[in-house]
Amino acid sequence: MADSTLKSKVDTIVDKLPPGGQEELEHFLDFLIEKYQVERKKNIIALGELWKDIPLNVTDEEVHKLRKEVSKQLVEKFDSGLFS
Repeated sequence: MADSTLKSKVDTIVDKLPPGGQEELEHFLDFLIEKYQVERKKNIIALGELWKDIPLNVTDEEVHKLRKEVSKQLVEKFDSGLFS
């Protein structure tokens, strides 16, 4: 599909969405832009050694669960207008 044809199709679809749907689509597109941004370089810092002397019994699964929970809460706060 040609670029201009795709843009035209997307414009038509966006026009059919209610305002809430358009806002949700905008958030999703921002997510995709961030996900596929090739030029962005990430500096990965290994924190494992930083915590080696602190007795933490936390599994990767627990960290993942906590991150998911915090992300969900942030989205709920954002959607409720708290960050407006």
